[in-house]
Amino acid sequence: MRSFGPWLGLAGLLLSACGIAREDFVLAYKDRYCELVLQCSDAAELTFDGILTKDDCIERSGYEITSWGLGCRYRSIDAEQCLADLDAAVCPAAVGEVPERPLSCEGVYVDCGPVDTDLPAESPADTPADSDTPAP
Repeated sequence: MRSFGPWLGLAGLLLSACGIAREDFVLAYKDRYCELVLQCSDAAELTFDGILTKDDCIERSGYEITSWGLGCRYRSIDAEQCLADLDAAVCPAAVGEVPERPLSCEGVYVDCGPVDTDLPAESPADTPADSDTPAP
């Protein structure tokens, strides 16, 4: 009988070298970004903006994060580094500020081309910004 052990190990190694799927990256980025927003932002400002929970933050910033990188090539290995650096981010010394997006996140989406800008009528892009919460 043949053993598949070595082949399974090789398959696991190859899959781990592929990085994170785009959909998983977007979900993880939303989660980690909103953790930082809640941790670093001024509580009174968040309350004024209606952001009392992580779910509130995800609802407010989710569209922008989801649409980040449309029309671009996704690089999964850079996405993993982006999430690791986001995990390591600390609140700036200035009260109420969210850390800037880590530099490693700039390599997640590359070779960007034109994007179809036809948005649904109810999209957040059609509503004016009414929040002082920084963009993701």
